[in-house]
Amino acid sequence: MSYDVILLIAGSGERCGLGYNKVLYKINGQPLFLYSLKKFLEFDECHKIILVLQEAEKDEIFQYIGKEYLEKVDFVYGGNIRQQSVLNGLEKVTEKYVLVHDGARPCITKEEIKKVVDSFEEGFENVALVTPVKECTRIKKDGSSEVVEREKLFSMKTPQGARSELLKEALRKANNEKIVFYDDISAIEKYFSINPHFVIGKDTNIKVTTQEDLDLIKGLLDKKMEYKIGHSKDTHRLASGLKMIIGGVDIPFELGIEAHSDGDVLYHAITEAIIGALGKGDIGKHFSDKDPKYKGISSGYFLQEVRKMLGNEYEIVNIDSTIFIEKPMMAPHIETMRSNIANLLEIDVERVNVKATRGEKVGPIGKMEAVSSEAIVLIKKVL
Repeated sequence: MSYDVILLIAGSGERCGLGYNKVLYKINGQPLFLYSLKKFLEFDECHKIILVLQEAEKDEIFQYIGKEYLEKVDFVYGGNIRQQSVLNGLEKVTEKYVLVHDGARPCITKEEIKKVVDSFEEGFENVALVTPVKECTRIKKDGSSEVVEREKLFSMKTPQGARSELLKEALRKANNEKIVFYDDISAIEKYFSINPHFVIGKDTNIKVTTQEDLDLIKGLLDKKMEYKIGHSKDTHRLASGLKMIIGGVDIPFELGIEAHSDGDVLYHAITEAIIGALGKGDIGKHFSDKDPKYKGISSGYFLQEVRKMLGNEYEIVNIDSTIFIEKPMMAPHIETMRSNIANLLEIDVERVNVKATRGEKVGPIGKMEAVSSEAIVLIKKVL
């Protein structure tokens, strides 16, 4: 079932004491709102995400969004209150169902999102993600207090979900009557008498409000961070009458590279390093040099395929690679190689380093009998 998402990030975060919008606070080098954005983008059913943001922060917000995501991300400017911001976002919604999520809740899980969406499949049109109150709770009354039955209490979380037109009409009515609701589902409950369907979420789905929340969130996200390293080295013979293709660059030279594919040692080393980081064997396991379909193939294909292996679960932090070759000089081609690698893996070129060194006439490299390349890749789990 296809749906749109409204991601609310137009707040100020004054109670955090940051002096800037809390959704731009970085943990592990990533602003808070991006954790939620990427989580929704893992779902093919997510048709579009509408960012509700401050006009002054638009350029800064979009600099964090990778080009591979831009076609699924739209934006509107926020209102004076949350309710108006949601209504502004609804003007861009085109799907029958919509999820509304606070950008200051970075620990949302795929499981929670799926529970809300599955409720639409079950026929519910007004859905709330909640967690049961577990502690003893009291309410103050005229200088005294009394215990409230905690079995009847729930903490409201996001995303909340609804049929789009239903939510839009309810919030329009609320605006006309100058009534402010603290959550989206209450407006539907009042104007259409549709009780919210509760689905149980996780206590870790915390909304950042104070500095204490930031400290707690940082601890939760740090625990989830996972890095993996892959390493590989690839070597091929040099022979006359063949092409020399390294880093996707066809380099004119008297010798070329012997190989089943085009023999791009740099691409091969990086490909296998990524496979190694993922713990999925070696390059031969996935692209056998005995398979005729890889005969003479451009090794850029291998990089594109390992990019698919990373999927939305892991992303490349950086690549460091070295080409071992006596001649010709690699320096004129290094920047083109970096760009080629970055484009094929869909990452910033700043994350790719390529260098070259000679064999100083020692061994197969120095005697121009072979060319080799080595690569180390660091990847991290996408939260």
